[in-house]
Parts: sequence; structure tokens; C-alpha cells
Amino acid sequence: AGVIGIVLTTAATGPAARLVLGEEEPLGLALAPGTAPPGHPAALPPGAPLDAAALEGMALALPTAVFGVRRILEAALEPAQRAALAITEINAVAVLLSLVRAGRCATILPRGVAVAAGLEWRALALPGAVVRPMALFNPDRELGSQERRLLALLRDRLAAG
Repeated sequence: AGVIGIVLTTAATGPAARLVLGEEEPLGLALAPGTAPPGHPAALPPGAPLDAAALEGMALALPTAVFGVRRILEAALEPAQRAALAITEINAVAVLLSLVRAGRCATILPRGVAVAAGLEWRALALPGAVVRPMALFNPDRELGSQERRLLALLRDRLAAG
């Protein structure tokens, strides 16, 4: 007898103030340490990036299309005439990370998120761009003029090095 777990989540989106920082972060395959199937390229020591065919051999839980990560992945797979084969779609990052940490599946995440979550991360070599633009944003309200000026100053200083 198996166990079936169900999680219901909702997400409300409002107007978002956004400041693109001009930086990008690569997306890749994220999985719990030691959970790649034997013989799968992800089971090898990190080295060459994984191609689209390597994703087909993984049990993937992916964020829904409301997440930029999913849209970026789908756009990158399109030139290879492939689609990400998800065993499930999840609309909550915390739930997604819990499933991956438990070794139930793998996912596609930015490198920084995967490393911070204690996951193994493998780069992807796909025909399209597989990077996420980095931005500061406030999903709850529009920023005031002073906040926009502060963020513009921060962006300029970061761009200057």
C-alpha cells in the first residue's frame, strides 16, 4: 500500500514593481544528493552540461507556467522540439523544494536557489538561453519615487562593479 499526499496551494499576484539588475543566473537540473538514477548522466561527477535528452530520463516536478523558470525552460527546449516531461506541476516553491530534498523527483532551478537548498545542481546545454534575469521586486505594491531612486542607485553601483 502506498501513501498519497495532496497539497493545495494558491498564489495571488498583484502589481509588481521590478528593477532588472542586468545580471543573469543559469538554470539547471536540481536534485537531492545521490538520487540520480544509476547510469544517468546526472549521476556522474559534475562536468559537461546535460542535454535535453538527459531531462527525459528524470522524474521532474516543475513549477507551473506562472513561474519565469518554467517559461524560460520551455522556450529553451522548443528549438530541440522537446518539452519538459513533468510528473507533476507545482505552484509553490516550498513544496517543490520539499519534494526534491526528499528525493522524490528532480526539478529545474537557478544555481543559487539549488545550492542554498543543499541540492546537487547540473548545468543544462540546450539550444535556447537557459538563464534567469536577476531582478529586485516587491510583489505587493508599486514602489514610491524614493524607493525607485534608491534601487536605481543600487543598480548603477552594481553595474559599475
